[in-house]
Amino acid sequence: MSRLRSSLMATALLVSLAACPLSDLWAGEYQDLQRAAAADVVQAETCSTLADSFGEVANAAREIDTPYSRLLDLRDLGERLHDGCREGIRALEAQAGEDEAALENLYRSEDWYEVNRALATLRYWQAWLDLSLSRVNPDERARVTDLSRSRRGFEAASLRILYPGLVYGSWLGLAYVDQVDGRDAAARRRLDLLSEALSSDPDNPLLGIVQEERQMMDIRAGKLLSPGEISVGELFTPATARLAEEQVFVLLEQHRNTEVGAIEAARLLRRLIAQGFLDDRLLARMLAYQEEIVGQDLGVISRLLEAEYAYAYQQYNSNVLKHRAFIAAGGNQLGLTLDPFRYHFAVSLYQIDLIREAQAVVDELLKTPGLSSQLQTALYKLGFIVAESLHHARPDEPRAARLREAASRYIGSAPDDPDIASAWLALARVAGDEKSRAEYLAKAGSDRRLRDNIRQVELDAAVSAFQRAHRARDVQGARLAAEKALEQLRALPRKQREQLPLRVLSIQLRSLLIEEQEGVLEDIALLQAHPELNGSQARVLVWAQLRVLDSQDSGDALLRFVSSVPPGGENAPLDHELFAFLRELQLEGRYAHLAGLSEQWLPKLATQPQLQRQVWLLRIEALREEGRKDEALVSSRDLLAAHPDSGNAWRVLAEQSEAAGDLFGAERAWAHIAAAEPEGSPLWLEVSMHRLRLLARLDAVDRGCKLQGEIGVYNHLLERQYQQDLQSLLRDCP
Repeated sequence: MSRLRSSLMATALLVSLAACPLSDLWAGEYQDLQRAAAADVVQAETCSTLADSFGEVANAAREIDTPYSRLLDLRDLGERLHDGCREGIRALEAQAGEDEAALENLYRSEDWYEVNRALATLRYWQAWLDLSLSRVNPDERARVTDLSRSRRGFEAASLRILYPGLVYGSWLGLAYVDQVDGRDAAARRRLDLLSEALSSDPDNPLLGIVQEERQMMDIRAGKLLSPGEISVGELFTPATARLAEEQVFVLLEQHRNTEVGAIEAARLLRRLIAQGFLDDRLLARMLAYQEEIVGQDLGVISRLLEAEYAYAYQQYNSNVLKHRAFIAAGGNQLGLTLDPFRYHFAVSLYQIDLIREAQAVVDELLKTPGLSSQLQTALYKLGFIVAESLHHARPDEPRAARLREAASRYIGSAPDDPDIASAWLALARVAGDEKSRAEYLAKAGSDRRLRDNIRQVELDAAVSAFQRAHRARDVQGARLAAEKALEQLRALPRKQREQLPLRVLSIQLRSLLIEEQEGVLEDIALLQAHPELNGSQARVLVWAQLRVLDSQDSGDALLRFVSSVPPGGENAPLDHELFAFLRELQLEGRYAHLAGLSEQWLPKLATQPQLQRQVWLLRIEALREEGRKDEALVSSRDLLAAHPDSGNAWRVLAEQSEAAGDLFGAERAWAHIAAAEPEGSPLWLEVSMHRLRLLARLDAVDRGCKLQGEIGVYNHLLERQYQQDLQSLLRDCP
């Protein structure tokens, strides 16, 4: 490479726009540079090429808003290349040894010139990277260090008079450093001196940058350009577009202070947008002046600006409407990065209770390639919040599984987030075992704000265990779970415990524990008169009342209670729970209690025939199991008299008649049932076999043989046992 070309490289790169996408920047040349930097010694003859390649990558990274971490990696790469090239110089010197003539030749050689230019070039581009770092460093104090390092780098490069491209580029860099440092007057002096130095070289690409930057500073100082100075006619060049853009935001700042300037700014913006100069960077600047721009007609983009304005003021309904309008008007076709705005859209959907739609937007966004880590983390958090809301609205296993996934993802992405304990708490809520729940609750306990919530989860778990044990008819397990749940309940703040649902729960738990039953009946009576008591709570109170009464006076208290139940179905919760209690007595085999309670209740159910019939059947079963066959038969006849159209009543009469030895009555009852069924149907066959056995026992041969023949027609439909019985019961039939 000639000295002239190399001297112009730095300035040429400053005016070249990076054309490659961000993903491509870290391939190709960058990877080649990494491999070169991995060597302890870089060959001197390759340093110049490597330095220029590094400059190309650094300049591209500077142009495309590269993330802070990438800029830092790139600067470190420059440092390693610099160290390797310095070792290359030392290798050349070692090769010359003590030979003064050889050293003199080395110091005058093109290789020596190029390797030293490479070292200076690397430092020069590191200074540009430091300048970029000073703008994006997340640590505000560290930005000062980055800016100071950039200034020192440019000052050192500006002394390399053998490399004029580096000198002039450094003057420009120092002007930018001064601007960032708030020293506009110093920056302007540097630009003026640079413009004067380049005036003799009108073709130097750096001259255009300097002139443009001087115009920029004039605009920022309030010296606005006329339309003719900004563009020729209506068309912008890339350079004049930048001037127009700068004037836009000076006008908007002016409007912020004087309420004058927004209309002219909007006019320029419309032209910039119409000519294709709208990009993510310009949109970001526009968003910083939302209040000044909102209301101005900028075409489709106005809808997005209005949506973001609404979001900034927590007007979530408006944000949803405006964002939908933006998309409907073709906003997706503008080539902008809309991910942050879609995130705001999802938040707004959640805020107005469109939870499932919010979930769909979050899921879609998470599939988008190239999301920033910050946005991805925010989406994981929002996804967790949405999943938790959906599970709370309708707890089921699919939603619990989604909640577990969302909570784990959120925890993995942001373990130090100040709200992360809520995710651990959610995992505890849907934990499948006690060990996991305890582990999650321990982690959630790091956030003191969740103390009451943790207690609620512990209570919910204990109540669930109590309910499972009760359904499984595990009396001892239910009592142990009730003790634990009651302990958790009492650990809650008094104000929370006094809420109606928890007062009802307390009564339910106490009703199972003999040592806790004192005062329970009085508390039940008090709450039954509560104006906010709902149907399910009323049923729980009756449930508890029945258990307390059942534990007193060997059941006499229950009999007195049932005898006091008002007739006519005026208390639906009581009727429902009392019947369920009778069913429990049936399952537990407590037939004496069942018989007595059902007898007391039956007369009061005259206006509730369906419930009465079911209670009557329970009473008949209880009498039979108690060995009171005659009473069971009488009760069966009474049931049939009260409900003559009930198939169950006829069957029960048939069964109880047979049990009491009234075979004729039993056969007549079965015959009545058979007559109501289609001949040959499964029920007809079953009932007919009952009749046949009874007729055989009664020696009613004629009737038996006739029935046997009727059944035999359907022999192919009979079960094997029925076929055998059919052949053996009446052998003398013709």
